[in-house]
Amino acid sequence: MVVNCISELVGIEEELGPVLEKTVLNSVDRLQAILQMAATQGERARDGDFRHQALALQNLIIGRSVLSKVIGSESELFSVAEQTLKALALLAE
Repeated sequence: MVVNCISELVGIEEELGPVLEKTVLNSVDRLQAILQMAATQGERARDGDFRHQALALQNLIIGRSVLSKVIGSESELFSVAEQTLKALALLAE
């Protein structure tokens, strides 16, 4: 539901659009902080652009929400998430 609201309200509706936009951007900021913290603590490599990785994770979250409306297989949805996390070097093998 939130994803639909983002699509329909951000950049269009003057009152709720900015609230939803800020919510998503705050989520990206939190993801970026978590990635940076993990690198600082030696849990992952320090290389890479943490901002872009955080954006990719947010995209995965939003995209999976939408994709789950048409793909009912949990294993396929997990595979999509797994591929993205591997590509971002965020999933240990």
